[in-house]
Amino acid sequence: MKLFKYLKKITAICVITAAVLTAVVFVCPKEVSAGRMDLVYIQFSLDGGTPFTVPAYEGSYPGNLFVSMRELSKALSGTVFQYGFYNDADGVFHIDTGIPYDASLEPEEQKDENDEVIKYEKPQIGYQFRLANWTLFNGRDVNYYTYADYGDEDMYMSTLDIQMLFDVKIEYANGVYNILSGEKFSVDLNELDANGHFDYLHSVLLGDATTGEIIYANNEDIPVPIASTTKLMTYLLVERMIEIGKISPDDMVTISADAARISTSDDAVIYMYEGLQTTVDELLKAMIIQSSNESAQALGEYVAGGSSEKFVEMMNDMAFRLGLETAVFYNSHGLPTFTAGSVVTMVENKMSARDMFKLARTILLKYPQIEEISSLKSAWLDILWTNVVTNNSLMYNMDDVFGMKTGTTDAAGKCLVAARRVQIEGEEHILVAMVFGAEENIDRFGIPELLLKSQGY
Repeated sequence: MKLFKYLKKITAICVITAAVLTAVVFVCPKEVSAGRMDLVYIQFSLDGGTPFTVPAYEGSYPGNLFVSMRELSKALSGTVFQYGFYNDADGVFHIDTGIPYDASLEPEEQKDENDEVIKYEKPQIGYQFRLANWTLFNGRDVNYYTYADYGDEDMYMSTLDIQMLFDVKIEYANGVYNILSGEKFSVDLNELDANGHFDYLHSVLLGDATTGEIIYANNEDIPVPIASTTKLMTYLLVERMIEIGKISPDDMVTISADAARISTSDDAVIYMYEGLQTTVDELLKAMIIQSSNESAQALGEYVAGGSSEKFVEMMNDMAFRLGLETAVFYNSHGLPTFTAGSVVTMVENKMSARDMFKLARTILLKYPQIEEISSLKSAWLDILWTNVVTNNSLMYNMDDVFGMKTGTTDAAGKCLVAARRVQIEGEEHILVAMVFGAEENIDRFGIPELLLKSQGY
């Protein structure tokens, strides 16, 4: 596993080659500093037509390409795959399909203190993650990792993200990236697997929660740290107690000293003081939407009559009952736990991807209300007097995607369990995609999107 992570640092391009030397473009972009970007020029074509040149940036590693969205828009203007591109006065980029590039919307030239136009040998690039109101695709907020120049005049996007954003296939052959305007994005996951596309991750899985089928998986039986995806088990137990009438969503929960301590630690999400009272419902929303660790602690204690140790027993007992053979829980939130002793040991909750799929499927089938909570991008909590906001970018980039839970620790890396409703042969199914051990957010959200879109649904 360490070898794979080392290889990840060496190269970040994964290309599938077919017998006819045609490849679908799957660049796995890496986050790099602005000072390590090299300007290159690459060839594009549309539906096999005459190639044209577009500038791009190569970040740190050969093939780690980010394409100029403005120049690509110019080149495609007037074609069947044209799209408008501009940035407004607030610095928001707009991408609108089906319309030509409008040169009148280009930004004004920048001038120095002597009122002379500033000219650079190449654009000055700065790294920016496009949050909710930074990029609009056909009027909808999208969250992709992109680069932008310092004047916010252009945006640079990876070829993989271009395919997923526009839902189009791009093939690579003889040095040309050919856009197939009539083909929706899809991929053979087994071919990607054969090329080691997912090997740098702890584990990945794509499954159908409706049928129980595992469509694709890598390292699915190896127990790995699961970080805050732990909270799915906490959620299940809380919903179970509500179902049997032991507790109610409107019950008032008193914040304990332990929960308040988390609230003032490096892992704090929402400020809570000892003795504060709020409802089970607000704690559930805070835990699922913004991954509040203090809320998970408070809920666990409340369900188990004030004992976090008892709640951990309940978690492990439920794991046994569900047949989660690899699951081991030490707490309700997924943060590291340090054991007492002369030599302190740090332990973390663990589970295999296969068992996490079983857990997620159980929740989706038995407590489908998880979709209502985990599909919220934000929620105002009256008693806690705070607005909780998701950091799940996938919910902006795909329709019908919800939650289910993000997670991050040093040992677990960046994790995500996400679900999506799709139509398969006229019937509704729920697909579940998950990734454990991603090094960066670009992979935490990009890999599940790739998995969920891979089947062409």
